[in-house]
Amino acid sequence: MSKTIKTKPVGFFLINAVVAIVLQIGCTTTKEDGGLGMQEAHVGFVPARISILPCTTWPEGSRFKTKPLSNAKAETFKQLCAAFDKYVLEGFGSQPFMKGFSPTFVQKSFATASKPDHLTTLPTLLDRTPSDCMECENIASFYRRSIANRTPMQLWLSDTSRMTKNSDAILLPTILYAWERRYNDRGVLVLERSTSAALLLISTANGDLIWAQSRAAVVPVRVLESNLNNQTPTPPEWSTVSGQIFTEHIWADFPGRQVY
Repeated sequence: MSKTIKTKPVGFFLINAVVAIVLQIGCTTTKEDGGLGMQEAHVGFVPARISILPCTTWPEGSRFKTKPLSNAKAETFKQLCAAFDKYVLEGFGSQPFMKGFSPTFVQKSFATASKPDHLTTLPTLLDRTPSDCMECENIASFYRRSIANRTPMQLWLSDTSRMTKNSDAILLPTILYAWERRYNDRGVLVLERSTSAALLLISTANGDLIWAQSRAAVVPVRVLESNLNNQTPTPPEWSTVSGQIFTEHIWADFPGRQVY
């Protein structure tokens, strides 16, 4: 087995440089209620083989308290996922204790096993059901209380392990939301974009959440309306927004990860 190693300037009318407001949802300590970081039952466990899945958009209906509604276009989510996939794959480089199968290998394994559409069924398994947690604070608690014990999810994970050389965990990168808005703040036009991403490390043996982390960012651009002169202001690039969350912080407490 091989180891995976894998603005336009707004111009004179800018009164503020783009400022990124970075938020970390939850905390990084272990919690029995499914908080972010290492989960209590799995402290000290380092998976031997991790199947890295391609990034997916979190189902809009699977809501928790820190997940607002999205209004970004499908192409935006595709762009964010592509950047996240690249970042995650690079995150396994020079990590002797993080053993992962790349998304390309994983998808080829599904095709070889005559299940090329295996990944396409995952969003349905993650979607909300009437019995789901309504008070969950974050992605970790929602997964643990609403999804982990679903029989179809556990069967999907078991099949995934079987088709990927008995991987004992999957790493699921997901974009939780993406929104943009514009509003007038006392003569100042504000254009904001925001997104949030999460990583979920899930046991293929029983669906348990092993580890989870999430980050979010809001990036505003402010323009004096009196200085517009019929020009169209430019909102922050989505790459600028995602660049605030695709950082080492999203790997905090990942089992076996070395920070050099």
